[in-house]
Amino acid sequence: IANNAVFRISLLFNSVLTAAQAQIIGRVQADSEQLVRKLIRHSVFVASGMAMFLCLTGPYLMLWFYGEAFVPSAGPLAVLSLGMIAGTMTNFLNIYVAGQLKRPGLSAWVNWADFFLGLFLYFFLVPRFGLLGTAWASVAISVAKVIGYLWLLRWVSWSSILETFVLRSEDF
Repeated sequence: IANNAVFRISLLFNSVLTAAQAQIIGRVQADSEQLVRKLIRHSVFVASGMAMFLCLTGPYLMLWFYGEAFVPSAGPLAVLSLGMIAGTMTNFLNIYVAGQLKRPGLSAWVNWADFFLGLFLYFFLVPRFGLLGTAWASVAISVAKVIGYLWLLRWVSWSSILETFVLRSEDF
């Protein structure tokens, strides 16, 4: 239930991605990079608000929608909602790398690394922590994917990270 709820919320970001895809690919590289960074800033802001809401209200939402038996799934919901923040970023980064930079091999590299990390984390965390281990593994994989893209794009300096993640007044 927690995974499904977070997945459904992330579909909202896919509509923004679909609308922005042609702009990301069709602009000159510098303009495209600025657009991707702006989209990431906004998606982090919105997804963080949604994650905070789910973290604070998860037990009540589970109780209201599904009953008392499902209240324990509020923990994985809170963890997965944090992963939703990273998940929204990877879609924009993937389009930028594969479409604008015309480097689908870099995206493939990130996805294969993501796959093998996932195998390790799921086999390690799930038997020890159950559903909560699954949620933490999913979040770690999403965060690792973002870090992989940022590293490959060389967006890892402090100023680059601030430019990518912190909203600016001109964003509005």
